[in-house]
Amino acid sequence: MMSVSVATKVFLISTSAIPISYLLNRFIEKTGLTQPLLIVFLCHIIGILIFSLIVKCTKHSLHKNNEYLFYTFALICFISVSSLIIALELEGLISGFTNSFLKHVEPHLRSSFGAMICHWNGIVAYALALMIVAAITTSNDFIDILCYWLGSWVNNSLVLLLGIMIGKTGPGWGILMYLPYIILPCYIAYRVLKSSKSTKNQAIEIEVKTSIWKRPLDMSLCFIFTLSCFIAILRGLAVLDSPIWLCKIYGKQIEPYLVSSTLAPFAKIQMILYLFYYLPFYLFAIYHLICCSHQEMTKLSAFFAGAASSAQFTHIGSSFHSRTPYILRVSSDFSALLFFWLVNLTLLVGPVLLAFRCAVEETTEYPDGYIEKVFARKKIVKQS
Repeated sequence: MMSVSVATKVFLISTSAIPISYLLNRFIEKTGLTQPLLIVFLCHIIGILIFSLIVKCTKHSLHKNNEYLFYTFALICFISVSSLIIALELEGLISGFTNSFLKHVEPHLRSSFGAMICHWNGIVAYALALMIVAAITTSNDFIDILCYWLGSWVNNSLVLLLGIMIGKTGPGWGILMYLPYIILPCYIAYRVLKSSKSTKNQAIEIEVKTSIWKRPLDMSLCFIFTLSCFIAILRGLAVLDSPIWLCKIYGKQIEPYLVSSTLAPFAKIQMILYLFYYLPFYLFAIYHLICCSHQEMTKLSAFFAGAASSAQFTHIGSSFHSRTPYILRVSSDFSALLFFWLVNLTLLVGPVLLAFRCAVEETTEYPDGYIEKVFARKKIVKQS
């Protein structure tokens, strides 16, 4: 019951973002406060107070090993609820909670990408953060979930921050709001690299090194990643204004949103990330699948699964969102619509299936003495 009460406290504290957002917005309106630096300062003061409240309410109920990670994700829960409020305001479902804040501090969020990234942070990232908090309090393993969350956070942060830097509104003092987006992933990545998981299944790697043609799932994943390589190159060249006719046709008829730059060129930045970061991962994954050494990339596959999930969620949503100009939305033509979904689901499914494949392989239980037999067989093969 102790662990349940701790997780419940975090949930209740995170929901305090609802009245706090409303009161902050009313304060900005009543006082006529328009200086972004002062508003950002108030937000950071609120964050410090919330963090202090979390520590005070939970410090006597935690194990010492992961207490700082717990506090980090408890604060992230509060940030996620704030993002959900912004998303609801942008969709017109509520009003008077964040409109003044968005106007003076984060105008770039009033775009289709901003709305979708707030939806992701307020729903998926919030659920993941609560799962990690619950896992920490119950001493369960949470590294895979942590890597998935980290991948989504890093992808969204890179696209958002780079978009702000080169967008129409410019960085301004509102960029200070994103200090947690820079500091928290660095700390969490350090904890992930420091952590260690069981590698007993790596010892039996020799036993399962069969031909790729005898492993239909791995062969299917190789095919998906090969398609993903071509898609990443095609879309990357399309946003870079390549004169190749295929890139021009794709950008105009299939995904016109790629050239959208209403407040910032978020779509272009995402496609460039696919070209320079996701593409090497696809090639890396193909190599390890062929060599049957995917056990070595469990954390990396979970990281890119989270990154791809958030990237595709925001990109697909933005392509249909009402804040995207009508001429830049996905065409209603059946063939264009079908091709759009095939392309984007391919980019989503590959990393997620690979992460699932690696996680299942990692947790597979083998009979007693099986590993010893494998090593003995390996020794006999070497002697012969």
